[in-house]
Amino acid sequence: MSHEPKIVEIQEFINRNEVDLACITETWLKDVIPDSVVDIPGYTIIRRDRQNIMHGGVCLYVKNDNNFKYQRLNDIKCCDQHEILWVQLTPKRLPRGFSSIVVCIVYHPQQSCANDHSLREHLFDTLTTVEARFPSCALIVCGDFNRFNTNSLTNHFRLKQIVRVPTRKDAILDLIMTNLTAYYNDPITFPPFGLSDHETVLVTQKHRVKSSNPTKYILRRDTRPSRRAELGRYLSSFDWPLLFTSLETCDELECALREAILTGLDIIMPLERVRLHTKDAPWMTPELKSLIIKRQKYYHQFGASSIQYRFYRNLVNRKRKCCKAKFYESKIQHLKDNDPKRWWSEVKRLSGSSSHRGDLRSQINVADLNNLPPKDLANFLNHELLEPLQDYRLAAPLVPIPLEDSPEFLEVSEYSVFELLSKLDPSKACGPDAIPNWLLKEYAILLAFPICKVLNASFSEQRLPNMWKLADVTPIPKKKPIKDFA
Repeated sequence: MSHEPKIVEIQEFINRNEVDLACITETWLKDVIPDSVVDIPGYTIIRRDRQNIMHGGVCLYVKNDNNFKYQRLNDIKCCDQHEILWVQLTPKRLPRGFSSIVVCIVYHPQQSCANDHSLREHLFDTLTTVEARFPSCALIVCGDFNRFNTNSLTNHFRLKQIVRVPTRKDAILDLIMTNLTAYYNDPITFPPFGLSDHETVLVTQKHRVKSSNPTKYILRRDTRPSRRAELGRYLSSFDWPLLFTSLETCDELECALREAILTGLDIIMPLERVRLHTKDAPWMTPELKSLIIKRQKYYHQFGASSIQYRFYRNLVNRKRKCCKAKFYESKIQHLKDNDPKRWWSEVKRLSGSSSHRGDLRSQINVADLNNLPPKDLANFLNHELLEPLQDYRLAAPLVPIPLEDSPEFLEVSEYSVFELLSKLDPSKACGPDAIPNWLLKEYAILLAFPICKVLNASFSEQRLPNMWKLADVTPIPKKKPIKDFA
């Protein structure tokens, strides 16, 4: 039925459901009917009227806001015989992997072998052209197909027909084929407009589920070469024998050494609060992120065909490949011979074929613990881990072994301490003393003497400094998910 008499009803439906795109077939509009007659405030109409005989025609209403740009694709057609309207939409935000959305509205009025073959050939040619002209575009092909067999189209172009309810009596004549099925809810139908015999089909987008992972922050130091060099000059300025003159016990020596190192770190490399992007790829770098931001900026400012956007698009692609290659060479490649199992898991993670396993909290599946606050859950886990050790707790402190009149204690040399410090793994995390391994290794020649003094004092006193008795222990479950703590 004609579109014009039902414009008030259509307008009410579009506004009530906050429709962004309204695709309408059988508009019955002619060139002599201006757009103002079928105008809907807040929307722009794009028409494809039938030229020769009565009835027919299709149109598209596009919501007027700043969410996306659109352009009519008049050159994508083979003849005036087919009643098809092509429009390209460029939203500000799209699912990752899609560059734009191309909407095709079809009205196929008469079903016959010749007409079906002609329409199928036309859609094959035009869809192929669209994919070549707009790489990685999303496709939405919809309209009144009148029992037209779309299997070959959906199979060839990897589309899915999502309308599963009858739209005219007991038949599904109005179809929606798209490669965005993961982002739309199942279509629902409403009563026809006016005297039309076709149901109204409404498709809504799925609401994006916010990540369950809260925003995380870490404390990090600025370890640029210039800062490291400045820290080295700071440590070389210490006269360790003079500093240790008035100190006797190993606790005093260790405390003085630790405070001297941490004071330099806090002055030269103060801790900075940095937001942690938990979903970032392991090879992501700040430089690559800044290039991606510039690419998006020029895309929205100048469009996908601009020189500025293409320059940064190519630059991002090259930089991404470079970051992946460097990450593989530095973190993964050496595992191939030493630990093939871990190498394979890292390769799968690098290629995107394995997902993140989440933190320990997400792996606990115990009914009584699901609703506990993080602090209470941590205290519970700490109690469960320490309880088996209660049987081994000492009733009283150990008594030092009686010494001879002239005892001989084990002593380590400054050179042996230097050798051991030089072999530390700088990638390992520091302990409760907050002194990083990279610092101990890089300045081993400066720190060998004070650490040697602490060790020899510890041997002579037959005890460890209190700080060296502490450790950070991370529980790693052997079975996932965790169902009990028995």
